Amino acid sequence: MKKIALSLLLALTAIGALFLSGCGSSSPKTLTMVLTQPAPVHHTENFGHEPGAIGNLHSFGADLSENGKVVGVLTGERVLSQPASEVDWAIEERIPEGENVDFSKFSVWHQTMSFHLQDRGSIQIEGDRLLVTDANSSPIPFMVTAAQQPLAIVGGTGEFKFARGEVISVRNEDGGYTQTLTYRLS
Repeated sequence: MKKIALSLLLALTAIGALFLSGCGSSSPKTLTMVLTQPAPVHHTENFGHEPGAIGNLHSFGADLSENGKVVGVLTGERVLSQPASEVDWAIEERIPEGENVDFSKFSVWHQTMSFHLQDRGSIQIEGDRLLVTDANSSPIPFMVTAAQQPLAIVGGTGEFKFARGEVISVRNEDGGYTQTLTYRLS
């Protein structure tokens, strides 16, 4: 009887050790989604500040398409957090090599975006973005064409409830964007 009890105890211990070590469990799969959007509709609010002042707000929105079919809507906002005269991090890291840019016109904007995907849920994005902010060339802050600027995927709703990862936004020649989302549902 003692041998059976000891064998059973050893078997249960082995099963417990396998369970705790994660043996047989699969890690979350990395997913990728590529969405395109036309040039967004913009609105800028200076809240009594002059253009280029900390706290100014810029909101935007656009339809989202996947494989040529509209699948949702993008909404977002940016808050100016560091004007061009105070930018203190490496601009060159976010601008493609060979681009002819005047770095004195870049400001840091804190950006949040929501990708609302029909009948699937939403994906929430957040982070700092380096944008051209020059009222002489454009009334809205914009990314340099072809510059890849990653932001964090910080969660979502529906089937994206536990999404974590990043989105790479690239501004296209026509003013629209290609958004490549790489994420895990963990």
